Amino acid sequence: MAGRRFRPVRALAGWIGRRFGPAPKMSATSYAAAVHNRLYNWIKAPMKSADSELQNEYETLKARGRDMGKNDPYGVRFVGLVGENVLGPHGIRLQATVQEPDGSPDTRTNHAIEGGWKEWGKHETCTADGRLCWAEAEDLFVETWVQDGEAIVRLLPGFDNGWGFAIQHLDTDQLDSTFNRPRGRGTNEIRMSVEIDAWGRAVAYHLWSSHPNDYQGGRGRVRERIPAHQIIHQFKTRRAGQTRGVTWFAAIILAAQMREGYTEAELVAARTAASKMGFLNMDPEVWRDPDSPTANKPLTMNAEPGVIEAVVGTEFQAWDPTHPTTAFDPFTKAILRSHAAGLKTSYASLTGDLSQVNYSSIRWGGLQERDVWKKLQGVVAEHFHERVYSEWLRWALIMGRLDVPSRDLRAVNSHGWMGRGWPWIDPWKELKAAELALALKLDSRTRLAATQGRDLVEVFEDIVRERKLADEHGIELDDDDGDPPLPTGGRLSREELVGADPGVFFDFGNGNGTGSG
Repeated sequence: MAGRRFRPVRALAGWIGRRFGPAPKMSATSYAAAVHNRLYNWIKAPMKSADSELQNEYETLKARGRDMGKNDPYGVRFVGLVGENVLGPHGIRLQATVQEPDGSPDTRTNHAIEGGWKEWGKHETCTADGRLCWAEAEDLFVETWVQDGEAIVRLLPGFDNGWGFAIQHLDTDQLDSTFNRPRGRGTNEIRMSVEIDAWGRAVAYHLWSSHPNDYQGGRGRVRERIPAHQIIHQFKTRRAGQTRGVTWFAAIILAAQMREGYTEAELVAARTAASKMGFLNMDPEVWRDPDSPTANKPLTMNAEPGVIEAVVGTEFQAWDPTHPTTAFDPFTKAILRSHAAGLKTSYASLTGDLSQVNYSSIRWGGLQERDVWKKLQGVVAEHFHERVYSEWLRWALIMGRLDVPSRDLRAVNSHGWMGRGWPWIDPWKELKAAELALALKLDSRTRLAATQGRDLVEVFEDIVRERKLADEHGIELDDDDGDPPLPTGGRLSREELVGADPGVFFDFGNGNGTGSG
């Protein structure tokens, strides 16, 4: 009998052991990070190729990335940050560096090329639709890359605009992610509308002739095969073998959605709390009295400044919920810090909140952040500007639009791209650092001008014009033509060495594409 009495207890204990298992302990793995049990229930990433992993999720990620860039305040801010820091107020500028046979700058040819590039960059000739100037085309390229994870631009050689060349921005939806074809005899593989050879190199792009979901219904839409040399397809390759891009917001989309929901709930609660003052509790006897004017009727009270109405048989009960809660601000800041980390930018830049920063912290954060921007400047210059410029220069020479001594592309294709620079708060320290670099022959005026997005030839020409104008008006300019002298003692203090964080000059001399900072 005793055995039967404890049998249900043993059964219950056995069920608990099977259901919850023994106390957690590290399994016998070579790496602690590989342990897997009920406490370390890590969600495994699928062991698939980059394209297999992306194909079923591509449209969802792109749609949510677009929503972040349009409707989330911090998403909109980040898209603007990328444009402000990668392109700057003047874009990534061309600097022609063609030289005379003796090695001196060929100023006349360089002026002709830079002037022609600027003239072509007007909206009438830059884009096929005649809507975007070059600065707007740059901006659209970068913004699309951030939101969609990729940007597509078509090069149009032989276009009828007087220069023989234009570009066309294409919506990434025109590159159908569901169009695939396996490799066969004599045919290349197609992955998400990108045709690739045996090495994975893009051979052609199969694009819809118009948007597949246009409001006109897309009637007459056909799929066009466009050779890869006419397409600029920009995306960040995160894994080998990747064919399409992923929105830059992918790492923060879920957290951003939860933050937006939490903020909305607090906002609604705060508005409700501000709208409702309290309740009127009525005496049950008065409420049941059939002769009472308020019998079986809900009571309301109009609130006016400085007035409290007296209602017979009622008691006022105030309602004062506290919204937003005291945890709202620190919790939101913690989430936004994770957003900043996922987007590789600083919290202060993303939010504009400078309440907890000082000079040292914001400078240190700015240095790391600007390295990211400089890298992106080089990528955009290499993949977008360089591709467009090389095709433009070829057709400008063919059409005879440039007043240059040679029609040989190789003779006039020496150039570079100047990205923006970031001066620090204290320009005096910046200039002192530049003086020391020049005095020690560690830098040149050409590169110092380039770090600020300026052309040294233009700077010198401005100086000559200023001096001529000053002479005409009898004004003596107080400047020094010599090398900047070293300060007293021959060296700068540690504090004085804190100068500007320069931009980058990307050198494409003779088309070799060698970058230098």
